[in-house]
Amino acid sequence: MCSKKEDDGKKLVGKLVSDKKNEITVHVKSGDKTYQKSEDFEMDKSAKKDKINGKVVQLDIDEHGKAEKLKYSWADQA
Repeated sequence: MCSKKEDDGKKLVGKLVSDKKNEITVHVKSGDKTYQKSEDFEMDKSAKKDKINGKVVQLDIDEHGKAEKLKYSWADQA
């Protein structure tokens, strides 16, 4: 699921497949999508505390197609 952000980027929701040093992969309806992390990539504080592989996350993608921020909420896990 994708939606437009005001700054020409987009937000997407999917299951986290992998989180590596420089890239992040999420599974969405159309398959696995891998994004390079931006230099100022942020991970939500609650995501750092939990083991979130396989969990539903929200990912902010910038106008260059790089991941800017990963958000995790237990409420999205239904």
